[in-house]
Amino acid sequence: MVNIKINGRTFTGGKSVQMINGKVFIDGELQGGDIEDKVIHIVIEGNPELVSVDACDELVVHGNIGHLNSSTGDVEVNGNVEGNIKTSTGDVSVWGTVGGDVETSTGDISFKK
Repeated sequence: MVNIKINGRTFTGGKSVQMINGKVFIDGELQGGDIEDKVIHIVIEGNPELVSVDACDELVVHGNIGHLNSSTGDVEVNGNVEGNIKTSTGDVSVWGTVGGDVETSTGDISFKK
């Protein structure tokens, strides 16, 4: 099971977590209530296969992940990444191994063990 906290709101889900235009989708199902805050902090605990976020200030994953996409915001993974990490703007930090590619247009990439 995956627990997702977005600015203090808690969601529980399965394999896929997406946030698009302030709307949260878990395993493809729309969750109630839009996220309308200007500053968005996301913390995920568990092992999702996919995390995709169009905008946030910070995204932290405590666990292993399949693939991660973020348009804006710093990304930190405290675990292993089976596939790719892609972000347009923001720093990427990984505390584990990455099986695919890590890409950011503007930001730093760091691997820590």
